[in-house]
Amino acid sequence: KPSVADSTTAPRQIQLAPVRVPVYGRLKINASVGFSFGQFFDPPKSYFIRDSTIMGQRGDSFIPMVTSFVHFYRESRNLVSVGGSLGVGIPISGEGLESTSFFVGPSFFFGKSDRFVLNIGLIGSRVKRLAVGYREGDFYEGDENFIPQESLYEMGYFVGLSFNLRG
Repeated sequence: KPSVADSTTAPRQIQLAPVRVPVYGRLKINASVGFSFGQFFDPPKSYFIRDSTIMGQRGDSFIPMVTSFVHFYRESRNLVSVGGSLGVGIPISGEGLESTSFFVGPSFFFGKSDRFVLNIGLIGSRVKRLAVGYREGDFYEGDENFIPQESLYEMGYFVGLSFNLRG
């Protein structure tokens, strides 16, 4: 005969498989690597002496760089998300550039996995300019191999494409 205790036993528990529910709107921070092209508002020049006069020759208009970015953005259901980025870059070539470049600006993330990123914004980097007190066209009697120059940080703009390291 069943006892009274047997009739009040707890119901049997059923184990179900977990269900993944995507959550949007959370803040994401990730890194990307890619290529960017920058240009200064005042293009770099190389300087030389001709007939005892300081002359300048305009440098490259666009400077290619290998870049790395840290991105901040809110995850979206859409195919495009918008966020911000901070980055550093190393020039591949370009006369007048002397150091690592720094980037800041908006970013546009494409695709559900946010793998491709279009970056635009401002760039800051060191550029060689004529030293204070010298201008193009000035008379110069010094050594032709030593034209007084100084390295200054200057601003410009950039556009680049990078690829997220993690989704």
